Amino acid sequence: MNKLLVGTISLFFLCSCTTVYYKSWELLGREKRDLLSSNIESLKGDQEDAKEEFSEVLERMRLEYSGDKQSIAETYSDLKSDYDDLKSEVDDVSSRLDRIDGLAEALFQEWLVEANEFDSRDYRKKSLAKRGETMRSFNKYMKSTRRMETSMKQSLKALQDEVVFLKHNLNSQIVRQFNVKLANIEKDMEKIILRIEKSIQGTDTYIKEIRRLD
Repeated sequence: MNKLLVGTISLFFLCSCTTVYYKSWELLGREKRDLLSSNIESLKGDQEDAKEEFSEVLERMRLEYSGDKQSIAETYSDLKSDYDDLKSEVDDVSSRLDRIDGLAEALFQEWLVEANEFDSRDYRKKSLAKRGETMRSFNKYMKSTRRMETSMKQSLKALQDEVVFLKHNLNSQIVRQFNVKLANIEKDMEKIILRIEKSIQGTDTYIKEIRRLD
């Protein structure tokens, strides 16, 4: 492996900045569009991981946390662990979406510059029209996916509130109130799991759309 390649890879690992991220990969011969496509495919995996974690937490809520199956202290400890795991998955989705947004912005800016460099008015017109069409499709996809992200974060915040509430009230007197709140969170999580499934389907559809551009 030559020194240039080693240096490029090192740069990638040392900085999470989106600009450095795609520029370092471009030195290895990857185009922005390929990198964007790769990250959207990776997003699908992040979404699936988040869905699995939501499902597992929901199952534990139903089987372990409701009623008097364990002490409040035990429930707090387990629920705090669930919250931490769930937050990690949701953060992964958010980070991936931020990276995708950054890459798309760079891609569409480069596209605009290159399209305007055409001497041929016909080429320029067709290229800008294709750019506009692609941007509209991307923005529609991202708007839907960001809504899914917002739903996950709202559910995560509700779970965090219950974790902190238990932390401040480690006694049996709050069991009934906690169970009512937990039941509401369970219903919310059921809806979120369905939203994530729908979002995964949307990601699949968009991946196919990107591949048709090749």
